[in-house]
Amino acid sequence: MTLLACIALIVSAELGLRIAFMLTDRDIRAFDPGYFLYIPDPFTGYNLMPGASVNHPTLKLNINSLGLRNKEFTAKKPEGVFRIIVLGGSEAYGHGLNDGETWSDQLGLLFDKSHPGKVEVINAAVDGFSSFQALISFSTRLLDFNPDLILCYLGWNDIKYWPLVSPEKSFENTYLAEKKESPAVWSRWLHKSYLYIAGRALRNKIPREFVGLSKPPAERQMSKQNENMDYGKYVFERNIRNIIGIAKANHVKVCLINQLNLVSDGIQESEKDKILYILSPDELAKAVSDVKSILERVAHEEKAGYIDLNSLITPDLEVLSDHVHVTRKGAAAIAQQLHQSLVKSGLLY
Repeated sequence: MTLLACIALIVSAELGLRIAFMLTDRDIRAFDPGYFLYIPDPFTGYNLMPGASVNHPTLKLNINSLGLRNKEFTAKKPEGVFRIIVLGGSEAYGHGLNDGETWSDQLGLLFDKSHPGKVEVINAAVDGFSSFQALISFSTRLLDFNPDLILCYLGWNDIKYWPLVSPEKSFENTYLAEKKESPAVWSRWLHKSYLYIAGRALRNKIPREFVGLSKPPAERQMSKQNENMDYGKYVFERNIRNIIGIAKANHVKVCLINQLNLVSDGIQESEKDKILYILSPDELAKAVSDVKSILERVAHEEKAGYIDLNSLITPDLEVLSDHVHVTRKGAAAIAQQLHQSLVKSGLLY
């Protein structure tokens, strides 16, 4: 009787949860995006799942059939079209933004108006990707889409590994090199249960802002590894130069973009709680400045394009929701500035 009562309770809870989600128009997939949006990848460790989608009140996104957060497009570039591909992590992917709100989406719309049918913008950024994954993804996959221009929106995710890597310890041996395995049979069955997924959500296994739960205290991770981060900086610069080198060998232009971020504005009191301190405040400010210097120098030496968004847009809490992720207003501002800069730069055509 006890066993039957437990089974009845679980079944009732499962049915109740399904009804509640249906009535409130919520999507259970938003409570475990790591399972529903990502798949293993032999080169980058993980990638976006082709055809995946989330339709939740606070998050609406679709992954196309080619595994990119972008509207459908043909792998073979149409005649007469200038194809731009965006490389980056969550900052370019559009973390926290709905489809149509990311800066790559809005940049595409601006080109539709200024160059109708002539310029195509493809968002190939993936949550969590650093220059390591961007380099691999570009050289092993994205070149197949025949890009004419690559926009590199990289920096913040790379700073995280600077204190961790050395000639003896490569990126793939750090906790930042995420690898995703194919789910076991038991996991696939459990993920059919709303009750199981909700339970995982309550254990903080998801980005809480997507589902409307209260946020945990701001995380601050102080670096305890290598005090000298010169090797990490060297590897970042090497990755950027390698992206440019591969692009040149395939007749593709490159534009390096210094990410919009709060840290470069001088950390204000109201902004401190919005910043993820992956390093101490002084170290972080120095690292962000170093990213800018590296990108600027490499662009000059390699004769690539360079755009510093922090000199074009005032970084504050109106355009940024945290240290580097943009709001809708921020995405619109970035799209506007990139459109103007690219048209004037001579990188098009």
